Amino acid sequence: AAVDSIEQRIGDFSNESLVAILTSFAKVKAFNSNLFGVAAEVLAKEGSLIRPQDIANCTWAFASSGHSHPDIFSGLSTFAMERLHEFQPEQVALLVWAFSSVR
Repeated sequence: AAVDSIEQRIGDFSNESLVAILTSFAKVKAFNSNLFGVAAEVLAKEGSLIRPQDIANCTWAFASSGHSHPDIFSGLSTFAMERLHEFQPEQVALLVWAFSSVR
């Protein structure tokens, strides 16, 4: 029920909130392909507006969940590379891990 509500209101969440939701689902290993798919479509379009920490967390959530959505990884990699100078070392490490974990 909660996932359905989130999916229906996906456009109402800020990028930060949406990434936090995905990260929370990934941490408790409660992967929902529909939720991650809908979120991927939204976040891939918003990439240039997403903070470096949220880009790192988002890719971690997808990789940890085993969901290698092409829009997320191709879209966010472009934005991350353009703004790599804004990332902290631990955020870069998280990105490297996430990208190396997806197949």
